[in-house]
Formats: sequence, structure tokens, C-alpha cells
Amino acid sequence: MQLLPLEIRVHGTSLAGDEARMIRRCVGRFASSSGHVVRCRVTVDTPRQPSGAHTKYTARVQLFLPSDEIVVAEPPSDDRFGVIQEALDAAGRQLEDYVVHHWYHPA
Repeated sequence: MQLLPLEIRVHGTSLAGDEARMIRRCVGRFASSSGHVVRCRVTVDTPRQPSGAHTKYTARVQLFLPSDEIVVAEPPSDDRFGVIQEALDAAGRQLEDYVVHHWYHPA
């Protein structure tokens, strides 16, 4: 598995070990499957919420490519693990589309 620079930012919450491992595993797949990703940033945040409201989490994945960037931001959810997984899955799908359209069919 190819390693690439990974930055994990966490604001207003903390990651469990299984969440951090999931992020690293998915990002490793991005690197090895496409060869186009230069670095990755994953941000998990707890946005400001009204007092007494259930805690919500957001996740954002940025994949930096040589001349482009893929950004996925998931809307707030009660499920921190789920919102991270959804953001990583969506970024993976966008990366697959990018590879098909730019690698196999360059402009």
C-alpha cells in the first residue's frame, strides 16, 4: 500500500481508534487505486449547536491531485462514524469518476 501525506483535523470532538483506522485504510486505498492523489485532508467537526440540541458531526474530505482537488462535505449527522464513512465513500466515488474522465479520456 502506497503512503501519502494525510492530515486529520478534529474540532470539537475526538476520534475513536476505529475511526482513525478507517480513515487511514480508506486513504491508503485512494493512493494505491489511482496514483493521482498527492495528499489528503480529513476534517471531522462538531458545528456550533443550540444549547440542549443533540450533538451533530460533519466530515469533509479533500483529495489533492496534481492539478485539481476533490472536496466532499457531508451534512451534519448524529452518527460520527457514519458521517466519516459517508464522506470517505463519496470522495472515493468522485476519485473513480475523475480517473475515468481524466486518465482514460484526457482533455
